[in-house]
Amino acid sequence: MAVPSHIRDIVLSGGGPNEALAFESRKIKVHADGVFPDYLFVTRFPTEPEETFEYRKNTYVPNTQAAYAKIESAISRIVSEGNLTLTWPDGSEALQNYVERDYPKEGSFLNWLFTFGIRALLTEPNGIMAVEPESFYWEGGNCRPVVKVIPADRVVYSTEEEVLVKTDIEGEYKYYTLTDIYLLKTVTGKTVKKLIAQPLFRHNLGYLPCFTVGGDPADYEGTYYKSVISACVPHWDTAVLDNSVLRAAVHGHVYPEYQLLESDECNMCGGTGKLKALDRNNNPVHFGCHVCSGTGKAPHSPGFGNYHVRLDSMPGGSAGDTPFPTQPVKQYINKDFSSIPVLQDQIEKSIRMAYSAVHMDFLSEIPAAQSGIAKAYDREYTNAFLAKISKILFERIFLRAVRGMAYYLYVYPARSFERFEIVAEEYLPVVDYPTTFDIYSQDTALQQLQIARQTGAPAQVIESLTDMLVGQTLFGKYEDYAEYKIVKSLDPLFSYTLQDKLTLLQNGGCSKLDFILSVNLPNWVKQAARTESKNGVEFLKWTLEEQYEYLKMKAYEVQESTYLRS
Repeated sequence: MAVPSHIRDIVLSGGGPNEALAFESRKIKVHADGVFPDYLFVTRFPTEPEETFEYRKNTYVPNTQAAYAKIESAISRIVSEGNLTLTWPDGSEALQNYVERDYPKEGSFLNWLFTFGIRALLTEPNGIMAVEPESFYWEGGNCRPVVKVIPADRVVYSTEEEVLVKTDIEGEYKYYTLTDIYLLKTVTGKTVKKLIAQPLFRHNLGYLPCFTVGGDPADYEGTYYKSVISACVPHWDTAVLDNSVLRAAVHGHVYPEYQLLESDECNMCGGTGKLKALDRNNNPVHFGCHVCSGTGKAPHSPGFGNYHVRLDSMPGGSAGDTPFPTQPVKQYINKDFSSIPVLQDQIEKSIRMAYSAVHMDFLSEIPAAQSGIAKAYDREYTNAFLAKISKILFERIFLRAVRGMAYYLYVYPARSFERFEIVAEEYLPVVDYPTTFDIYSQDTALQQLQIARQTGAPAQVIESLTDMLVGQTLFGKYEDYAEYKIVKSLDPLFSYTLQDKLTLLQNGGCSKLDFILSVNLPNWVKQAARTESKNGVEFLKWTLEEQYEYLKMKAYEVQESTYLRS
């Protein structure tokens, strides 16, 4: 392969990543990974000594890492098997099985997406996601495609037609083109460096098998993407810097500085601080005493104090005014520590402001005292923010990745490259991804539900709040949540208490069949979920009509047996 001259020049010169792209990711990773933000301290304290900087670095505490983790955890809950629907076209069973069950990492590609995919979206907006074989050296069968995240600090060159990234090995690069993937490395000869291009995989797609992770298009700067949570960074940076100042203040409070009041005269210079000598012409010259460093006082162990002060340099300290002590005297320096609680409040405020910047005030403890109206208002903005992330995650990342997997599973084995566009459209699923979210805490949901019931809110409002509370309580419990959805959909008396149902039955407000179905439905659904299947399909995955027919038949059986006994 003839490597293009501009790529050759980059590799032979040992070219590195685009610093602007790498820095955009680093600004987030400082808080996501707890990395020491040296650039922040150099900017904030440009004249401090090197030893002070090293002390800050060695004692650094990433106090914003937990705040980032809360946001990532909240975002990762926007999708679950209960509110995401993938409708696969006929004939796509192999792709569906690979995406949902047979993906080599995390058990399924969906699991991978909700963990590593979301983290890449938050921390690597300018990184690269490459859809490529799990290994470039496989024997027999189909290659197993995976999505690999390449951090922005390894992206050297990127256009719509070629991408060059560094590998983990020094001097090695991976080069993606419209038709091939190559490994480029340099070999040093006797006089010049040589470039070796090793073919890894010929895909013949006609477009790159990789794409930029991306972010909110509204924030696109033309050359790089900002993270979808970049609005948090200024507040987190402030919290990190203030926390360093706070730790220094607390350290000074616990280990206060003191000064050493010196009185003994230096034996070398006789208390003058200077020594006398003759130059080459026998002329007298004076220079500072090397024993007392020019202070005129006898030196003591540096462990005695932080500062050394001559008594005769202090007011009232001259001879005849105040008798000099015979031993060094330690005197602690009084400091004003009133700034400590101020700094603590400011740090907490900065972290709350970071939550607010991405409409996630509910992650802070303060909004717990907000009114119901304020919470409802915040919830609207939170939903809008999460809906934006959901759209990027599924339309930009998920569908592009699955499209690449379809290529490896259907096109590459048959080498029918000209049919790729048709095949991709034939097998891609229709994604009904969530646009509304119930990620508030159970306490918040329960409080709102109680208020709604006490104030006589409409049944629709109570039902919506109940759904939110159930979603919080059963998050991650797919079967339990699916059972709840079936009961809610098929129970003809869902919103009534047992006493209300009995009253309706006695007054002719409902049929006996509806009453039997409503009373027994939760237990019947739970039992059927564990025992019933049809044509190899478990009960929870039946259509709603099939589930209703099965449950209605059980209600008929109970009604008939009750009638015969009576």
